[in-house]
Amino acid sequence: MIENWRDIPGFEGLYMVSDLGRVRSRFRILRPAYDNRGALIVSLPCKRFKCGHRATKIHLLVLHAFEGPCPTGQVGRHLDGNPYNNVLGNLAYGTHKDNFADRDRHGRTARGEKNGFSTFTEAQIIEIRNHPRYKGYQQVLTHKYGVSQSAISQVVTRRTWRHL
Repeated sequence: MIENWRDIPGFEGLYMVSDLGRVRSRFRILRPAYDNRGALIVSLPCKRFKCGHRATKIHLLVLHAFEGPCPTGQVGRHLDGNPYNNVLGNLAYGTHKDNFADRDRHGRTARGEKNGFSTFTEAQIIEIRNHPRYKGYQQVLTHKYGVSQSAISQVVTRRTWRHL
């Protein structure tokens, strides 16, 4: 596959980005870093900041150079769910809703037991929802699991753990 390079808008003649997700100056390929969410970034000059540089996400540079500016209300998406794969064919503009749907489809959403704040396991949720409904049953479950009555009520009424 031949790598295609385009000028980064606003940095014409200084910086280029490829359809394979690499960024270069006139002299060398830039080494990417990671932002706090795991996206690959490069530092480009910017007069608006005291330090004189601004970290920019590579996938947004690729999209901007090859697809044009981001439409209002949209974001850059990784279609395969891999934030390190900045190849043009893996990127697209879409809504925040589309982006969250991508995360769900690829299993990257912290739901259920994957959520670090989860009190219950999936097996416990199923057991709570299948528990016979008699007067005082929620109090019995609060003692069994060591949680508040509110926590049991939220599981039973599906305010939490909706996906099960």
